[in-house]
Amino acid sequence: MRSIFVLSWFKRGLRLSLVVGLAAAAWHAWAVFKRYDNARFEQFQSRLTYECAARQSEDELNRRMNGVGNINVNGLCSDRDFFVSPYELAQVRKGTMKFETTWKPFDWAGTAIAGILWTVGTILATLAVLGAVGLARWVWGRST
Repeated sequence: MRSIFVLSWFKRGLRLSLVVGLAAAAWHAWAVFKRYDNARFEQFQSRLTYECAARQSEDELNRRMNGVGNINVNGLCSDRDFFVSPYELAQVRKGTMKFETTWKPFDWAGTAIAGILWTVGTILATLAVLGAVGLARWVWGRST
């Protein structure tokens, strides 16, 4: 009787582990894509600000220059403090400045690892729970 009990609950734990593993993999994939999407949006906002600053006159930019030579375009091209350097503006005007994010939209290896780890973790948790229940049944004398 005991082995039937353990076997049926272990099979349920295996099925649960597959669901948990797939959910964890999906969550990881979504989190990685969301991080990429946020970084891409920030790069887009940065690019718009740089291009706006590059279109401004030198007199306007020189009035906003600080002591170290950077230009704050707050109120001119941005609604927050945003400092650009004359070197960066020259790159934007030449079209050589790159606006790219370092993040990738998908992390297949990380997604697979997250799914596998959560699957194995759920199987181990199932074994731990079944072991604890078996121990409790043995202690109370209901092992049959």
